[in-house]
Amino acid sequence: MIRGADGGSPIYEKSVPVECFSDEEMIVLLQRLDSRHLEPDEVVASSLPKGRKGRMTHLDIPPTGPNNRAHYTTGSPYYVATVEEADE
Repeated sequence: MIRGADGGSPIYEKSVPVECFSDEEMIVLLQRLDSRHLEPDEVVASSLPKGRKGRMTHLDIPPTGPNNRAHYTTGSPYYVATVEEADE
């Protein structure tokens, strides 16, 4: 499940089968969703390599444990991707 919220108000929700995305692909998807709310210069600065002068952290996804398939962005609005059991 992918959810987005802005100040506690839902702005996006989409259910996708778990096999559609690897963890790495889900992180890229969240970064793409998050980048829609940034200025072009912020996207460029957030895409610079870590440690590079002028780099911004807007698109960084905090690390999760190896068995945790939940990822989230830290901006406002924010997005969260979690693995949920399918309704039968």
